[in-house]
Amino acid sequence: MLAFGSMVGTVEEAVGRLNDDGESVKALAVGELAPFPEGQVREFIESVDRVMVVEMNASAQFRGLTQKHLGEYGPKLSSLLKYNGNPFEPGEIVEGFHNTVAGEETTDHQTTFVPAGVTDL
Repeated sequence: MLAFGSMVGTVEEAVGRLNDDGESVKALAVGELAPFPEGQVREFIESVDRVMVVEMNASAQFRGLTQKHLGEYGPKLSSLLKYNGNPFEPGEIVEGFHNTVAGEETTDHQTTFVPAGVTDL
């Protein structure tokens, strides 16, 4: 999973739950977006099969920025988006991970899974 800002703690908790349940999951917390940490993010993406970018907006801004800088990895990226004004709960991220692994797309008015990943915190 790839996380930034307020998502870091919630993603860290979700990754812990998934690993406790026998999954092999890691996440990368990005501290600053400018300048974009291309080397660190590239190394992380190369170390996993897929990357789920977790963010609190409707337009996948962080995923888009990642693709802008590291476009060759676009097919490995997916987004888990929530944009109803409420914060993500770790369980929602766990569910999004399972949907990603299953190759499913889920859409409701709170959380949207946009196909395209997994990562290390």
